[in-house]
Amino acid sequence: MPARLGITVAHMDSTSYAAAVAANVERAILGAGLTVPGVARVTGIPRTTFARRLASDGFSPFSVAEVKAIANAVGTTAAALTTVYTEPVAAVA
Repeated sequence: MPARLGITVAHMDSTSYAAAVAANVERAILGAGLTVPGVARVTGIPRTTFARRLASDGFSPFSVAEVKAIANAVGTTAAALTTVYTEPVAAVA
């Protein structure tokens, strides 16, 4: 059987997970060459709400609908924004 590399999904509480999703959202916005106010406008999420979600350390998480709208605006998928990885695991023979 060929060796496989795997990635372990982080085990974390919901607040830490929400903070990691917010960080993914921010990276995706910057990576797409967009701005937070611009994405807020396109998605219909109030700018102050959007900023609060990014800065709340997970205590004010994005909703599923918001993540989907953001993903569409930045040209990615909701899965990409909500997937949080830790370090790679060793190859399995």
